Amino acid sequence: MALGLGLHTAPLITPLSWEPKDGRFNDELIFWLKNNTNVSTGAWLDESDNNNDATQSVGGRQPSVNEGGLEFDGVADVLNFDNLITINPDSDFSLCIALEMYSDIENTLLEYDAVNRISLSQNDVISVSGGNPEVVSTTATTTSGDIYNSTEKIWIILQRSASGSTLVSTNKKLSFNYNPSSFTNGLTINKLGGVSDGYLDATILEVFMYNTIFTSGELKKAKDYLKYKFSIYI
Repeated sequence: MALGLGLHTAPLITPLSWEPKDGRFNDELIFWLKNNTNVSTGAWLDESDNNNDATQSVGGRQPSVNEGGLEFDGVADVLNFDNLITINPDSDFSLCIALEMYSDIENTLLEYDAVNRISLSQNDVISVSGGNPEVVSTTATTTSGDIYNSTEKIWIILQRSASGSTLVSTNKKLSFNYNPSSFTNGLTINKLGGVSDGYLDATILEVFMYNTIFTSGELKKAKDYLKYKFSIYI
């Protein structure tokens, strides 16, 4: 006899049928720092074909392995990409990341300098600078729990088109307001983490970036990849 206990269970995990190098994305992939793959204290090796490894040889500035990714201490930890990454202003790009935040202050995700950076905070979810600053801000839509809390896993997909439009998708119930810029100088990156908006205080579980934007079907695959892989169900 079946017992209807009314227990709440997490959604069933579906097999991951897509990975960041599948199909056309293999040619569009800029870097892929994959969870639990070629990651060690102070180093995360690129799984794309571009050898965009992120490393740090200076003791005291090396993020440590945590949950198959790297934990940045919010004080001094930063990785340097072995190759300079430059995205032209007339090019598309997409950034996909899963992470666990420990602070709601400004956190620099990717950086070259104060002008070229992508940063994250609780109040201004994503800011992109490439000549002119562009801020994507957010407000809660229904409950106070809509904005993420410290130690909560989140996934974010930031897409920036060459025409100047920005699309941000996350697992949180957020509404976005855009202050678009001309993005005239493009974006240059040489660091994972950084200092311009504050050192990153988070564990990056996985991050990959493309020089393209997704179709709606591709966006769903990328979302599903992040949320099922890291059990981010909301």
